[in-house]
Amino acid sequence: MRLVVCDDVIEDAEKTKGLIKQYLEDNNSGGDIFVVSPSELLENIDDDFSYDIAVLDINYNNDELNGIDLGKKINEKAPLCNIIYLTGVLDFASDVYETMHCYFVMKKNQDITLARALDKAVKIYQDNCKNSTLSFVCKGKDVIVLSSDIKYITRENRKIQIMSDKKYETYMSLNDCLSKLPECFSRCHMGYIVNMNYIKTIEGNKIYMTDGFEAPVGRIYKESFIRHYLEFLEGRV
Repeated sequence: MRLVVCDDVIEDAEKTKGLIKQYLEDNNSGGDIFVVSPSELLENIDDDFSYDIAVLDINYNNDELNGIDLGKKINEKAPLCNIIYLTGVLDFASDVYETMHCYFVMKKNQDITLARALDKAVKIYQDNCKNSTLSFVCKGKDVIVLSSDIKYITRENRKIQIMSDKKYETYMSLNDCLSKLPECFSRCHMGYIVNMNYIKTIEGNKIYMTDGFEAPVGRIYKESFIRHYLEFLEGRV
């Protein structure tokens, strides 16, 4: 597990890092903690972002950038990263809900509240790690794909197409496939499974994914899918 603290006040960043380190020790959890400046994190998001939990201060001395801007970029580039907002002011309290995040912590209360936020973020991380790979045969070769890299799965005749950065085809039923995937996957149609981490919006009977793909919501799946998605969102916000 990789955690990053982003704050432009080094004393605040080091205090937060110390609280996270103590939390991990108290809970016998392993993890690497990194401290970066807002500009460093912005560069990292555009380059090779690999953090599982991000603790973001909101208000920076640089008026052209704030933690919510970074949160939006993280949502887009790394939707599985759990964001905890940490701030000394309430000016941005309502704005955080423009992003997917799991907790909002006031700095004056972080000695107590940050541990609660980490409880939630770590639980989501662990849930995402369950059934973390999907194994199948594609063109006669054994393939293992990280489930977190799979955006959606479609069925065409007797084959299913597994879409990550590459497209894979294999013989498997969607139900069998779904049984091997973590809870963030949901069936929305007779021929579609989506990773809810990659949903951008749902409008009517259409799901718009972050890569521009559109998946239909089938009539018989709509109620259960929407319920599942709302439960998923409740766990993330």
